[in-house]
Amino acid sequence: MLKDDPLDLVGCPSMYVVCTHAYVTTGTTDSILAGGRWSAKSAKKPVVGGRLLSRYPSLLVVAIDGPWPIKETQETLFEKMYHPKLHESMVAAATYSQVTLSLAEKESAEHMHGMDECKKLMQTKPLKITAFAMDDPGAPSLRDTKHAKLVHFIRHGQGFHNFVADLHHEVGIEWTQYIDTPNNPYTKPELLDAPLTEKGRIQAALLQPVVSSLEHKPQLLVSSPQCRALMTSVIAFSSLLPCKNSLGVQCQWLSHEMTREENGVHICDKRRPTSHQMREFSMFDFSLLETEQDAIFNSGHRETKTEVGGRVYKFMEWLAPREEKHIGLVSHSGWLMTLFNGVLDCDTSLKPWFQTGEMRSVILFFEKRNS
Repeated sequence: MLKDDPLDLVGCPSMYVVCTHAYVTTGTTDSILAGGRWSAKSAKKPVVGGRLLSRYPSLLVVAIDGPWPIKETQETLFEKMYHPKLHESMVAAATYSQVTLSLAEKESAEHMHGMDECKKLMQTKPLKITAFAMDDPGAPSLRDTKHAKLVHFIRHGQGFHNFVADLHHEVGIEWTQYIDTPNNPYTKPELLDAPLTEKGRIQAALLQPVVSSLEHKPQLLVSSPQCRALMTSVIAFSSLLPCKNSLGVQCQWLSHEMTREENGVHICDKRRPTSHQMREFSMFDFSLLETEQDAIFNSGHRETKTEVGGRVYKFMEWLAPREEKHIGLVSHSGWLMTLFNGVLDCDTSLKPWFQTGEMRSVILFFEKRNS
């Protein structure tokens, strides 16, 4: 019996089973995989005393307390598994708190304001982009068409602005989004282009085995030019770094201005000068950034959903004709929310809010819209 209790880490065994959502449907526990592709249903014996320790959007960590449910030795099984054994402290450090989840629910609802107008505008655009879940039987084959791409969308790990907002929310400090007031944590000048917290770095590191387990590694990695996204990219895709490519895969690292967070007013969404990012993240090609200073941020105006959708669509126009079929993309909650709810045609299962450090892999199909 699997218990959905992400914070119950007391008495955990030393052995963990880690699974990716490429094979597990979010929210279900009866289909949790034991060791990669093996499911509990197909095991020789039922899982005894198994507990769901953490449901990361990209990882499921399950503790097996009873007899090993699969007719193989643990050593052989772990050689076949996608992920190595995770240390308990690492698992605990990356788990979302109830405060984080509560604030995420509030902010995801706020981000839906204006989404209908964005969707209507996108339906008038000549390029139609449809997203399919990896296990969707109707998804196009990457081998049979040049108009499909597999894209691994990632929200950056926890940033310091997320952490400060959680602290405000925890003690009951309320603020109005997109207005510069003393109570608004996102407008604090100290949080300009907020980097990752230690928790955010761990969340990014937990994606390393997911990336390594991909059958086809990304040929192109695109990141928002903001610090938290760049840091997440470097940590999560460390095996594909140009100077340390341990997987023998040629991967181009690009930063693209159009993948930035919905911005304006909130200083955490203002990027630093391009030269500063180039100095600290030299593995990226920043040639697509046309200005040294941030030309998009407006301290007195927050982008509307149609404005964000316009940037998302412009990026998709850039991506569609490229030759790469397997792509990694690191961006932000507002940008990703607009992408899946306002720009793409997709099933509702792909539309929920991205938590920090979440990876959502989908197949994109590009086609001309019927006039």
